[in-house]
Amino acid sequence: MPFNSPGAPSSLRYFIAEQKSILVVSIVGSMVRENTGIMEEMLHQISEKSAKWIILNLRDVPPSNDRTVCPILAKLKKAARTRAACVRFTSVHPELRKFLESQGVVRPDEFSNNLAEALQTLLVLEKAAA
Repeated sequence: MPFNSPGAPSSLRYFIAEQKSILVVSIVGSMVRENTGIMEEMLHQISEKSAKWIILNLRDVPPSNDRTVCPILAKLKKAARTRAACVRFTSVHPELRKFLESQGVVRPDEFSNNLAEALQTLLVLEKAAA
C-alpha cells in the first residue's frame, strides 16, 4: 500500500513490505526539499517497525535530488543502528549513488545492485552471524 501525505507534492511515494525480520521500502519519485515531509513520515513509519534488515529500493528515484534529504537518510541509519538493524540501498542510479557517497550519507558497502542481490547479501550476513 502506498503512503503519501495529503496536500504534499505527489511526486514522491513509498511502499512498505515487511516479512519476518526484513523490511523493504520502495521509493518512487524525487527526493527533494518539497517532499521532505513525506520522507519524514516514511522515517517515522520505518522507525516503528522492528525489522532487523531494512532495504531501501531506490529503483524509481531519479538522480535529481538535493541535500535536504541527507539528514533524513542519516536519521534513518541512526535509528537502524540503535536497534542493531542493517540498512541496504538498492537499485540506485549511478549519479545518485555518487551524490549519497560524496555527502557521507551512504557507505560503499551499503549499496546493492538490485533487490535480489540485497536479499542474498543479508542472508549471507545472517548466516555468518549465527
